[in-house]
Amino acid sequence: MTECRRWILSNDTKEKLDLVKVVRFLIQASTFSAVHVESFEDLPVAVEDLTWGRMEDTVRSATGIALDCLLSSDYETRLRSRSDPPECLVLLLLISKLGRNQVQFVSGAIIKRIQSDNKQNKCLLLLSLLRIYAYFPFSMNLGVAVLRSNLMEAVAVSADDWLSWRSPLDDSVLDVLDTALSNVSSQRSVQSLIDTAKKHPLLLLRKLEKMENILEKDATVVDNKVMGEKIDIITGEGLNEPLSANANGRKLKISVKHWGYSYREHVWSTILDVISAVPNEVLFQCGLKMGLLDVLGVYLRLVLVQSQLRTNIDRLAKLKERLSEFIGKFKSANLKAFDSWMASSNCGLPSLGATRNVLVGCGFLSHQQAMESVKKAYDNTASSMNIE
Repeated sequence: MTECRRWILSNDTKEKLDLVKVVRFLIQASTFSAVHVESFEDLPVAVEDLTWGRMEDTVRSATGIALDCLLSSDYETRLRSRSDPPECLVLLLLISKLGRNQVQFVSGAIIKRIQSDNKQNKCLLLLSLLRIYAYFPFSMNLGVAVLRSNLMEAVAVSADDWLSWRSPLDDSVLDVLDTALSNVSSQRSVQSLIDTAKKHPLLLLRKLEKMENILEKDATVVDNKVMGEKIDIITGEGLNEPLSANANGRKLKISVKHWGYSYREHVWSTILDVISAVPNEVLFQCGLKMGLLDVLGVYLRLVLVQSQLRTNIDRLAKLKERLSEFIGKFKSANLKAFDSWMASSNCGLPSLGATRNVLVGCGFLSHQQAMESVKKAYDNTASSMNIE
């Protein structure tokens, strides 16, 4: 088997070979039983894999075979799959397992193909590049601008799919997130999340749905016993409360509570700080396809509810100030997407209509600015219809 592999990787007439069968053979000849492993810890590499996997000529040959096979058929559906990757992608991942240099060589070879191939092939290559990054984020040289831009483009064409792929950062980010948002939150955990947001923003943004769920749960009404166990909690009270009621001839004082009456300040400020650490060009491009607007919508709902209560005005003002800065960054970084968001509805507040109305209610937008936004949206729609 070793001799056969050596012959294949040194053969100059690869076009005469059956690429799919060659790729399958190289995978079987590898000492790795599978690309899907229980953990992403460093695996021991057999001597026979070290021999060919550390030689540039053989790595170039194996990578070329895998990419030729990739572009020989329409593998898009399998490339998007979490658990059924095509054999050519498996071979690229197995090569990348051999070390940092191999990851950088494979990613470089993919980028060269991206720059020279057609649009259909580009999608296949982008999906392959993104999968390699998801599996081996610490081995890619993200200091290369063309690599970063291609990864962002890959997310744009596969945002829904790649959220389900595995990455070694998944478990660690979730663990640190849980620690940072717990009652015994540590600044070290928060800083770790901020560092990840700066170094691996695309992987951090995969956790936006988790963050949204945390925020939703944090502002959900709980009984007094559970509320007493929470630290740093801010609780509002209705302007007309307590209300009077009669029950079995007895007069009672009651308070009606619903979502948003209470929240933990450090939870909401920490998540906003972490998300804000993501570079703007990534946050307001890729983040929009990965759940950023849903998270932003939850913040607006909380601010709107708290603004209608007797609450800690100073602490609410602090959160509003930071959220206002975030919204301002959104507008500056991606005006087209910002205008579209302003005209869209907030799924948590359907009765208010467009998001711009929610912003007015929160005090982030004046009535005059809202009217200008409506006029701009109308003019854009009319202009679009004239073009058609």
